[in-house]
Amino acid sequence: MAIRKSAASEIRALVELLTQSDVDAREAATARLGVAGARAVPHLLDALDATTSPVTRTAVLKALEATGDRRGLDAAVGILHSRLTDPKVATAAVRLLGSHLDAADTDRALDALSTIVLDPAYRQALRLDAFTELERMPTRLIAPIRKWLATDPDAAIRRRAADHGAPRLEPEDAVAQLEAVAADGRADPAAIRQWVEAAGPEASLSTLHRMVELARTREALAPSAADQDEWRVLRGRMHAALAARGSRVALYDLRESLERMASGLSDEFVSALGMVGDASCLEPLAAAIARMPMDLETRDHQLYDGLIDAGQAIVARQGLTRRHSAIRKLLKAWPDAGELLLAGPQ
Repeated sequence: MAIRKSAASEIRALVELLTQSDVDAREAATARLGVAGARAVPHLLDALDATTSPVTRTAVLKALEATGDRRGLDAAVGILHSRLTDPKVATAAVRLLGSHLDAADTDRALDALSTIVLDPAYRQALRLDAFTELERMPTRLIAPIRKWLATDPDAAIRRRAADHGAPRLEPEDAVAQLEAVAADGRADPAAIRQWVEAAGPEASLSTLHRMVELARTREALAPSAADQDEWRVLRGRMHAALAARGSRVALYDLRESLERMASGLSDEFVSALGMVGDASCLEPLAAAIARMPMDLETRDHQLYDGLIDAGQAIVARQGLTRRHSAIRKLLKAWPDAGELLLAGPQ
């Protein structure tokens, strides 16, 4: 059935909103495109092919997931054929595949996710994301995958596959573990992440703050780059936990991390900046944006867009305008980056 012109125009307008920097606008558009369902899919597929922006492609994949249309499954499979796909886009594609595990396309989605999980050539994080989706399936279907992964070359993958059947860690037990580690500093970062996830909002802010300090110290003393990365990822997880509760107790570490090495920051660092950052964070944010490569081929678009979103969130939350001294200073030192941070909703 042909789409009425008015309906087609509305859908195109919603798809256009997926390209905007305003997160709320993108989410609202995604919800409405999901309601439009199959009618929106051709427009979404065109948008997916027409852009290289990781942020926009991720938003389009989320909208395709919301429609529930099997053509979204085809798009996700095509994207994941390339191991060079932007990590954020690849994760969105994996989640889209997972949304089809309960539909008529179960077998195809299952095959695609299994391929990613079992292939060490894919990134560790993406394989773990795919495994998370597969864990929704009946035990008998993923038991062979767990058995195969028992000899995987990646230790984190082996541990995750072996977690099946382990008793669930109760929040109070996880809190006790975190408090013990905060006191003596002896623990594996992977175990700490598990305890943070289990503890949820139960851990005290002071304990989480001490864990930020611990992770920072262990990162600095780590014997290898891989170990440093693991502790840095943990530090980002702690910042996310603090920010989720509105705590600014470790804001100094977020700000200093941004000043030292913006290129190594995870999504959780950047998200936490957007949630609890203040005007003092705008200068290092603008400087980090200005330092990023002008060449679109070499720029980390996920980080670039994330920093801009975080800065715009700070500006909007604190009601900053061009009249404020912090903004005037920003525009004088980094005019282009400053204008980007002011471009969001005021």
